[in-house]
Amino acid sequence: GAKNIFLWVQYKSGRVIGPKKAQFHLDTAAPSLTSVTPKDQSVGVNPSDGIAVTFDEDVNTYASNGTKTFQMKADGEEISQSVFYDTNYRKATMYGLTYGTTYSLVIDGVRDRAGNLLQTPTISFKTKPNQPTDLKANASTGRVDLNWSAPKGAKKYNIYYRVIADTGYIPSLVKDGS
Repeated sequence: GAKNIFLWVQYKSGRVIGPKKAQFHLDTAAPSLTSVTPKDQSVGVNPSDGIAVTFDEDVNTYASNGTKTFQMKADGEEISQSVFYDTNYRKATMYGLTYGTTYSLVIDGVRDRAGNLLQTPTISFKTKPNQPTDLKANASTGRVDLNWSAPKGAKKYNIYYRVIADTGYIPSLVKDGS
């Protein structure tokens, strides 16, 4: 709520003016996050989208104790991450994510301009696996053999096919490992 303060001014001559009443408001509310992209526990995040965290008020993104305020781990290992903070939009963004990686972001030590501390959130998510590379298709009578280099993080593959009319070709079920 509003607080009152009374001020007196004394000149060198000894003349005193006052009291003058001034009213001010104390900010005692901690900052909070208004949006986080990607959402916590998201799977299949596009690495090129990066991470965006928006605050409800302007914050100081530098911790006073010298620790990092945005602590990022990739597959459980701490990594160095550049953080860009836009004061106009109160938005912190981070880029440089890789495919097939599980990330954990801890935001710690962020304070608003009044010194109120953000409660430490943790955001975890997984980026989508990269596409296979070196795809080779070898056709023979009644079959097509596919070979590729597996990307990091891929556990299974979905193979799609299309029947072209009047070819006489009838696809069979695609099985794992064949």
